[in-house]
Order: sequence, then structure tokens, then C-alpha cells
Amino acid sequence: MALYPIRGMDALFILFRPTLLQRWLPQFFGARPETNRGALRDVLLESFSDSPNISVHYDTGVYDVQPSDGGKAELFGKDRSSLGVFDLVVDGMGVHSPIRHHRVDDPSGKIRTGELVIHGVIDDPESSFGPELLERLGLHGSLFVVSQGYLFFIQRFGAGADDNRTSFFYMVPSDEETLYAELGFEQPTTRDGGIMRDELRLGRIKEWILNDMGDRFDPMYKDAVTSLNRASARSWVTHGTTTLRPDVSLPLLCIGDSQRNCGLGAGGILAMRDCVELAALLEDEGVLDPDLGLVGLPRLREAEVAMMARKVEAHAELTGMRSGIIERRPDGDTTLGWGLVVKSAVGQFFARNLMPTISRWWNAWYRYDFRHGQAGSTGESPIYPGVKAVLDESPPSNPNPKWEGWRRNMF
Repeated sequence: MALYPIRGMDALFILFRPTLLQRWLPQFFGARPETNRGALRDVLLESFSDSPNISVHYDTGVYDVQPSDGGKAELFGKDRSSLGVFDLVVDGMGVHSPIRHHRVDDPSGKIRTGELVIHGVIDDPESSFGPELLERLGLHGSLFVVSQGYLFFIQRFGAGADDNRTSFFYMVPSDEETLYAELGFEQPTTRDGGIMRDELRLGRIKEWILNDMGDRFDPMYKDAVTSLNRASARSWVTHGTTTLRPDVSLPLLCIGDSQRNCGLGAGGILAMRDCVELAALLEDEGVLDPDLGLVGLPRLREAEVAMMARKVEAHAELTGMRSGIIERRPDGDTTLGWGLVVKSAVGQFFARNLMPTISRWWNAWYRYDFRHGQAGSTGESPIYPGVKAVLDESPPSNPNPKWEGWRRNMF
């Protein structure tokens, strides 16, 4: 990912994982594959289809959870109908989870941050971007374009060789009500209704973004706006101060944004990390109670504490910085200072005087990897080279049958 000013040809900084460091320190600089969530879902569902000891409730709304006999938990649907009794419930329903309050204490609940996110998808940049923007996207794969008052982001997320889909983010200090009033549309009441695919609404939101960008941005970036195939807008919602409830015997774990939303820029990464750590714990025989046939909660609760600490830290780092970036100055000045990133005066001094030199050397390292085919992303090969190397490796066999003989009732 490269950080660029809204005007200018040189990257401020490039965030990447050098090939050399991937080889020497894979535990810190390993490749991060993008994931096609729809394909991953289909693969997982198919893998369960021929397992008689696994039942899957798919596309089913969960609205409440209550204790059940034997230390288990019963889930309920919207109409209070029972969805079953389970040994363990893992809540990964995100910021809007209706059951997270059973595990966390969040007096404020969901709160608005004063930020509006316009999120869209560009199906094929190769057919719609101009040569300048296409070259820049091909060089980096992800572009973070920023100044004081403006935050704009595009990133390839297609996870297949012929999948060039690219995400689009544009963040402004506003809210849904104000935006839809300016667009002249009734505010949608459903998620699907908020996705603007039709020519009229999509055309109107594109026009709104272009007007907001004005002449402040390099003209190339407007290609990303005019290339949008669909878009939606939502007020950014997060959680207030959140802590884990003590002494909860209900076998409910919250992970990802269900536990504590930490905002754009880290939520998805931390959620995946939660999943990986939880999966590793559940594979360990040490979490099983062989007498009761249940998962023991103490070790899982310890893991939740570590997960929560990461989210609190990320929220503190990102929320103030993000809101500070998109705050628009009355005089229209778009100069972005170091004060939002580095708080101390000494740190700001070193950042101003040393970062340009460090950035030049680091960016040169990136260009070296790019010239040798180890970085970048093109229409012919949208998968980053470091990730492709991981995907080309033979998948390991699964020699761990620790759960054999245990009934796995999964939700």
C-alpha cells in the first residue's frame, strides 16, 4: 500500500513486506493473502456437507442467547423460536451484534463518530481507469490518498487470477441524513436498499463525490469515482468504552467487532487474528472437559482478554487520527502535519527531518522488488507475488483428528 498526497507524483511512504524480510523473518513479514469471502463460505459449507456429525444453520438470524441445562447455551431467532442448544457459541456478528451485551459491558452501545463513509466497488479498473491511475494502481495494488480534510482509498481485493475487483473508500465529516438530503433521495432502510446500482442514484453519488473533491485532487483520481459500478454510504458507527463482563458462565465468546469495534483500518485484520487464535485453541485437547464433553471456558476467557486489549489499543490509535485527518479547516488548508501521527514535539522534529530520507530509501527498496517481479499488482496478475507464492505451496494435510468422536454442532 502506498501513501500519496492528493496532488503530487511521489509517494509519501510505501507500506510493503520486502521479499528478503519475508524469507528471513516470515513470522513478522509473512504474506497476507486477500480472501474471497463468498468463495471461502462456499468451500466451508461444501466441506461440511458430507459430515454426519456436523449440522450447519446457514443464513439464519440470531437475536438472543440464554443459558441452558448442563452449562450450555440456547440460541433464538427473531420470533423467539429456538435455534438449538450448543456447547459453545462464538459471536462474530460484528458491530451490530444483538447478543454481545451478554459478554461485554458497553453502556454507550453503538455511537456515531461524525464520519461518513462512501464505499463502492470497481469491477475492472483495466477497462475504466486512465493510464496514469492504472499505472499507479499496478505499481502498488493499494493507494491511500490523503490530506487534511480528505481521505480516499482504493485497493484491489479480487482473490482470483481473473478477478480485478477493486474497493473504493471516500470518507468525509458528515452523516447519512445530510448526504441523502443533498442527493435528493429518501434514506434507505435496508442494507440492500442502500446499495446504489441504478443509473440515477449511482450517477448522483458520483457527481456528489466529484463536487466534493473539486480541483484539490490530481485529475487522475476522478477516474476511480467515474468507474464505480456500485456504491453505498453510511455513517460510521463504533462502540463506546467496552469491557469484558466478569464471571460470565454462559458459553459465549465474542470475537472481532462483536467484542469491540475499533474502526476502519484494523477491524478486519484483528477479527481474522481472533479466528486463527480461537481455532488453534479449539484444536488443543487441553480446552476439552472429557467428563462433561464440553469446552472448558477458562483458557478461552484468557484469549478473550488478549483480543480485547488489542482492540482497545487499535481504537485509541486509529479513531483520533482518522477523525483528525478528515476534519476540514475553515481556511481550506489541506496541509497534513505530523501532529496527528506523532504527539511529542521531539518526535515531530525527528519525523520532519528524518522521515523524508528514510522514505526515499524504503521506497527505493520497493522499486527494486517491483522490478524483479516481487511486488505490485496488474490485471494479468492481480494477486500480489508474495501471496501467490504462499498459494502455490501444497496445502498441508490435516493430521489432527483430536475432535473425532466429539459431536460438533456448529453455528
